Amino acid sequence: VSKDIIIFSADYDIDSAINSFSADNKVLLFVIESGYTGTVTDNIGLTITNSFAMGTSGAFVAAPTLTIGRSFANGGGIFTHSGGSVVFDGTTPGRVIYAGGSPFNDISFTGSGGEWTVRDDMTVAGTFSVTDGLFVSGAVGDTNTVTINGTYFDKDVNQANTTWAAGSTLDIQTDIDHNDALAGETLPIGETYYDIRLGRGSATGTTYFIMGSTIEGDWTIDPEAVVDMSED
Repeated sequence: VSKDIIIFSADYDIDSAINSFSADNKVLLFVIESGYTGTVTDNIGLTITNSFAMGTSGAFVAAPTLTIGRSFANGGGIFTHSGGSVVFDGTTPGRVIYAGGSPFNDISFTGSGGEWTVRDDMTVAGTFSVTDGLFVSGAVGDTNTVTINGTYFDKDVNQANTTWAAGSTLDIQTDIDHNDALAGETLPIGETYYDIRLGRGSATGTTYFIMGSTIEGDWTIDPEAVVDMSED
């Protein structure tokens, strides 16, 4: 540990808790190396101005808010979102997200000038939000899936700041209706997708969607979903 960098070494296997760090809880870089086998619990809500990196082992338990300026790279360790939010607020392009098989709860992209490209499958259990930052669903040649089990509302997403790349799939499996146009609680109007799937997941019942979008790939509507194209 230094004033700018936190590293949990492969030679270290003791569970750890971050209860204080600096006056503003800011750190330049946070790393859990492959080979570390303990669990790191963030009790303060770190702001990482550079990147968050995990190797193939170890675990990280997030505070209610984790703020990251650059990339999120999980090589297969266990990231526990604790029902909180991960906020990407950086202002430079060329950043990446490797979810590493662990889901996020709420995720938001807020940094003007920032750009984040997802490079593997990513699951969002809560709210997906894109305001000032740019979100790209995959690089050239990627075939990853972004699964949303919570909300992907028009009011939370600036569709001009999202790119659903060729080869990627947006899979919305939620029991939350997306059909209230007055509240902005529809799918983002005017967005362009590649492959998209709409359904309800494992819950029984019906989920209702309103959308007005362009689909350049395949469109799948599961039996438990009803889609209104009235915004087209």
